[in-house]
Formats: sequence, structure tokens, C-alpha cells
Amino acid sequence: MAARIAEVADIPALVPVLVRAFADDPFICWLVRTGAKREAGFARFFELALRHLSIPFGEVYTNDARSGAALWVPPGKWQMGLGKEILLVRHFAAICGWSRLLHCQLATVPMAQAHPKEPHHYLMVVGVDPAVQGKGVGRALLSPMLEVCDRDRLPAYLETATERNLGYYQNLGFAITGEHAIASGPKMWFMTRAPHA
Repeated sequence: MAARIAEVADIPALVPVLVRAFADDPFICWLVRTGAKREAGFARFFELALRHLSIPFGEVYTNDARSGAALWVPPGKWQMGLGKEILLVRHFAAICGWSRLLHCQLATVPMAQAHPKEPHHYLMVVGVDPAVQGKGVGRALLSPMLEVCDRDRLPAYLETATERNLGYYQNLGFAITGEHAIASGPKMWFMTRAPHA
């Protein structure tokens, strides 16, 4: 299925797709609160990622079936800054719970520090509905921005907590550039893709 730029109108359809895609993801499962509000926390995470952290920059791709999404952030835009963090704090609290908010923030500082220092496109999230995984949807969603990275001679960067994904990303040209075990959480791998000639 051909990839296209996602719009705000796609968010209601994409949130449940991403929730299903990441139901067993070690990082999201660690981040999202437990208890009665856990399901809502999962949905809130992807709503936040789409509406506030990626779609405004115009580098989110989906397809007409809305069977997946690749959420990219352009160079220089992945850091929120204190002002934006304050504006979005209620969303973060709904995701991880007020009691865990500071812990989650501090535990993920090394992830922010691991980003390449040079300009790069950041692959925040890529997820495909489990019903159509393994059929090339993810690759199709990733291809447009990987082509942009090659054209502009810029690296691409991502984090994953799912070890079985490492080979998939390596086949796309990513290489492991670091790792970090989150306190009381999962191990993260950091991967960078140099632009291809």
C-alpha cells in the first residue's frame, strides 16, 4: 500500500492501530501506568505522540487503509524544551500516573542524551496493525523518509526495546550505536542509519 502523509483527521483511526501494534512493547508497557486506567494510558500515549509531537512537523506517514504509521520528527525538533513539557505535563501524567511522572522522566534522560549530536531525522514510532504485519507495510511506511535522509545526506535515528526488531532495522541500514538499561525498566537499543549514496 502506498504511503501518504498523515493528517490530524487520521488520528482517531491510527491510535487504536498503534495501541494494538505496541501491546507487548517492553518500553511502552513499562511507561504506561498500571491499573484501571492502563488502557486509556496506552491510547493517550499515541494520541500525544501523533497530535503534539509528530504530525505538526509533516513527517508522519500512513496509508489509505490506516493500517500503520511511521512517526518521524525532523532535525532539531525532537527536544520538547521545558515550556512544551509543562504544557503537556497533564498528558504525561495520564500516561504514566502522577506518582511515576518524575521517575519516568529521570529514567529516560539517558535516552535523550544518546541522540546523535548532528542533525538527524528521528523515528519516534513505527507500528503496523498485527493483522497485516509481515506484509511489507512497515517498510512502505518507512521508505519515504529514508529516501529523504539519503537525498539530504542526513542520518536517521531510533530507539527500540524489542530485541527481535534489531535485525529488521539492520536490514534497512541501521546499526546499533548504543544501549541503555532503564532503571526498573527494559533494555533499550539505540540505532543510527547513515545516509546511503
